[in-house]
Amino acid sequence: MKNDYSVISENLIFPRTPEAAYVLGLLWADGFLSVNTNRVTIESVEEDLITLYPFFNKLGIYNRSFRHRENRKPQMSISFSDKSVSNFLSSADYFAKSNKSADKILDSIPEHLKHYWFRGLFDGDGCIYNNGKIVQICVASSYEQDWTYLENLCKRFGINYKIKLSITRKGHKSSVLRILGMKNYLTFLDYIYQSYENDSMGLKRKYDKYQKLGRIKYFREKGNHNYGVRFNPKTKKYTAILARNKINKLSRNKVLGTFDTEKEARAVFDAYIKDNNIPVHPKFIEYDNIFKRVVNLKTRSR
Repeated sequence: MKNDYSVISENLIFPRTPEAAYVLGLLWADGFLSVNTNRVTIESVEEDLITLYPFFNKLGIYNRSFRHRENRKPQMSISFSDKSVSNFLSSADYFAKSNKSADKILDSIPEHLKHYWFRGLFDGDGCIYNNGKIVQICVASSYEQDWTYLENLCKRFGINYKIKLSITRKGHKSSVLRILGMKNYLTFLDYIYQSYENDSMGLKRKYDKYQKLGRIKYFREKGNHNYGVRFNPKTKKYTAILARNKINKLSRNKVLGTFDTEKEARAVFDAYIKDNNIPVHPKFIEYDNIFKRVVNLKTRSR
């Protein structure tokens, strides 16, 4: 099927859909622009781009090619040539994105769609590392990268971060913006993955890592007092747990039971702390199992 250039131009120059915002973010990460031929190309691992191909289709982009090289993962590229889009992307600093900030393209995207742009960026250049003990969330780029656009997002949400410049012994240069601390990881991922359950837009393997970070659903007060319900994604069961702390003087977590539904587990948990007159502090932070939101809860009446 041939590319529909009129649709491509309309969608990308005036981004008003989730697909357009996402693809523009992905192009900032992994795309490259040839000004002489007006050709826009994105190349990545075949397994990844195959899953993203339908989102390009919705923008009128159909051209794709494959490359298999020895000792390398199969590659796939998606491309199109359009002068108006090429000029637009060039004016938004895509041609010089290795040392520019993405402020211009973000200014062209409505606020309610910007998280799709950052999701596309993260699918291309982002990383979630979690070995069970250490968690790292970062976005990598060129040594000269201007991180202003991502710093502004972090400052907007109060996210702590650090930028590290690296030069290897072989002279390879790079820079990384690393988000610091679990609260900040969740704030950032919360933002970019909002509505994913409805649109499924992006790399599922990264979204699954995001979910894995939130496999425990619990109430956690600021301090050393943890109570709540734990969800096991493998068994699809909910376990009511009273965690050890200074107030209840437990030496280890107390399992109250495992149930098929969260409602059942929560009811047992609430009944136990009420019947045993266990104090509940004024404010808790609730994290659900995929950290979709953070809400403050008022003191429960006893």
